[in-house]
Amino acid sequence: MAPKAKHHKYKVIDLFSGCGGLSLGLHMSKVEGYSYETVAAVDIWGAACDTLQLNFFQDLDAGSIPIFRQGLTPEVIAKLKRQFGVGKIDLLVGGPPCQGFSSSGRRALDDPRNHLVLMYLKAIQELKPKAFLMENVVGFTTFQGGKIRMEVVEEARRSGYEVFPAILQASLYGVPQRRRRFVMIGIQSGKFSWPDFVDAETGKSIRGSLSKYWPGKNEPNELYIQQIPEGFSEVSFGAATADLPSIKSGQQSQKYRKVRGRNWFLEHVTKRAPSELTWHQSSDHADYLVKMMSELKQGMSAFELPPVKASQVGKKPFRPKTGFSNSYKRIERDKPAPTITRNFTTPSSANCIHPTDDRALTPREGARAQSFPDSYEFVGSSTEVRLQIGNAVPPLLAKALGEAIIRSLRSM
Repeated sequence: MAPKAKHHKYKVIDLFSGCGGLSLGLHMSKVEGYSYETVAAVDIWGAACDTLQLNFFQDLDAGSIPIFRQGLTPEVIAKLKRQFGVGKIDLLVGGPPCQGFSSSGRRALDDPRNHLVLMYLKAIQELKPKAFLMENVVGFTTFQGGKIRMEVVEEARRSGYEVFPAILQASLYGVPQRRRRFVMIGIQSGKFSWPDFVDAETGKSIRGSLSKYWPGKNEPNELYIQQIPEGFSEVSFGAATADLPSIKSGQQSQKYRKVRGRNWFLEHVTKRAPSELTWHQSSDHADYLVKMMSELKQGMSAFELPPVKASQVGKKPFRPKTGFSNSYKRIERDKPAPTITRNFTTPSSANCIHPTDDRALTPREGARAQSFPDSYEFVGSSTEVRLQIGNAVPPLLAKALGEAIIRSLRSM
């Protein structure tokens, strides 16, 4: 008789959890019977906490829901320490907001405007998890000339962790979006290897994850920077949204479109999905914006439109006078979406006009670009849902990182 497969769930605390993109990806992570469970979360944003509660803790009594609906403070850390003990948490995760400030003559981490990063490090030092995962914007690596990143790495190493900082590219892990994020992994003991890439055709891992190593002048300056290998196939925005019907500005649809030869990504996002399509509703754009968007080819920004002469006002689409070069820009269907920002339902935001429809993206399309499954339920107003989606960690990126960390935890 074959031996029974081992089943073990590593305990996770999610700080600055938002709507749960990071926890969702970790819950998708499975390696030979090993997986994760989120035992507590901390976030001050009410709507995001409601989303987290609905998707992870809806079966628990109100008094036992392990969500701390407040900012991360020494008092909250003390409560977590009393509740879970020291060294009992396997993985601590979170993306503390950081402004990167430092004043002359002081550490960047001592600046009050960076106090949430310091609180995250304090949580690591007090709870002593076996591993931690810190996620942040790419700018985290260059704030104050890299000073704050080096200080965080040094603090983590002094706390007893082997530290692995990197800039990762989400599209290498099956996410239909080119989203670069700073990620720092800390391991108490054992080995750590960055996860393999994900094949766009099959959804399976490809051996030999490639990272460009950038050595600095001293040890804390070392950083992995992932680049897309030549010829690597990424999941395109078109492939990720093939079953979403075409709609116009101000319209919505609750019916999926039938698609032949469904790809693995569509199978992933529609598994256990409700029968009716949700959140596929376009903002109602002004007529002049719709007319402007109608003139844009895929990959083109409104700033590339010819200028309108005084005699042509009202006859031709306008060209914006101010804005970034990627504002009012149409996505290319056969490529991953560019970074989805928190304003992706507004045409003037960066890279958020639909490839063929004359409108900005719907919340559902934004969620698809982030790799959220349709079964994941968002709570709040349309504005709150848009912000939750735009601010989230792509779950498929979190899944890949979670599985890499499981392999490290098993080697301890």
